[in-house]
Amino acid sequence: MRACFFRGTEDPIRARRGARKLGLTLLAAAVMAAACGGREEPTKGLEVSVTWKRKFRGEIAAFSMGASGLQIVVATMPDAKGRGEDRIYALDEKGEITWQEILDHRVLGTAVSADGRFMAAYLLDGTLRAWNAEGDSLWKTSCVGPPEAAAAGNLVACRATVEEGTPQGSALQVFDLSGKRRWSWDDSSGLWDLRVGDRGDSLVGVTQAGKVVRLDGRGRVVWTKDLETGVGTVAISPGDGAVVVVGTGIEKERISAYDRAGSALWTATVPGGVDSLAVSRGGSYVAATNNTILGQRVFVFDARGKLFWKYQLDRPARDPVKVRMGEMGDRVFAGLEQDGRPTLVGWDRHGEVTTRILLGVELVDFDLSRDGRRLAAVGRGGKLFFFNLGEPP
Repeated sequence: MRACFFRGTEDPIRARRGARKLGLTLLAAAVMAAACGGREEPTKGLEVSVTWKRKFRGEIAAFSMGASGLQIVVATMPDAKGRGEDRIYALDEKGEITWQEILDHRVLGTAVSADGRFMAAYLLDGTLRAWNAEGDSLWKTSCVGPPEAAAAGNLVACRATVEEGTPQGSALQVFDLSGKRRWSWDDSSGLWDLRVGDRGDSLVGVTQAGKVVRLDGRGRVVWTKDLETGVGTVAISPGDGAVVVVGTGIEKERISAYDRAGSALWTATVPGGVDSLAVSRGGSYVAATNNTILGQRVFVFDARGKLFWKYQLDRPARDPVKVRMGEMGDRVFAGLEQDGRPTLVGWDRHGEVTTRILLGVELVDFDLSRDGRRLAAVGRGGKLFFFNLGEPP
């Protein structure tokens, strides 16, 4: 498969967007995309060996890695043949299981603090449970949806997803380390996406009604923005959370960046819309991905919203393309499908491919540590892979 790479130039696909609207066949669209003049990529010297891997009984239902990459939480469920059980595990960076517990219900989402001292899981029965690093159960309470924990470990937030509705009128509920609910925020439409600032003093969400809202640590609305579309994803810069980046879907096809006060920093067009977002410290780099009939694409913008580099594969994948970025912007990873094989591809800050990882199984999810030195990936069949990547290039 041919990969197309552009640095610091306008997107050449943008001029052909009308072709997609005219209903081109997949083959014709792929031919057009291949005409972008990209080069064949070298592959030797880019492969990275797995540091360790584990096979769990059943399928992995949810997984989270702490920002340091030193603690991983995995929740499993029975596979299609009924093998395995609902269970939660905590693993260290060596792949050793530090504790595990059998659960009464399936886990729908997990969260872990940066240092791994606080872990939470949202269960199918609407229960939020919390543990410490030793596996001691801290508390349990009812909540409205999947959790998101502050890196500092001082709070955990639950968001009501669109599918689940908003029980008791709460789109968002926030709990402290003792399990006490600090506050809730109401919105009848629920939240598509949510991010919590590192210190827990800022939360940013996108509602189904097409609003971006930033709240402080007490649940007060700091500012709101109208996206003019009902689908979006959001990212908040690590550290002080000074920059919020919002991407919209195929309807609006754009990325917008805002400062702490809600003032617009920049807006850029992203042909095909945004599947996934990542932002570096201070908003110096923003990565976005999408997967359309024209192929799989990774875009990286600088602090002014100028396209810094772009990477494209000329065939679409079966699943949305996810992206992760190190906090300094010096490492970017995306889960792509190359020649029909799930592949994790890594780039340096200038867009040069530095890493390629073939898992040999369908990719479910992955995460990158803040410093870009560790990567964990989940594959079908209950498989977990861990990679020590070393210093960013």
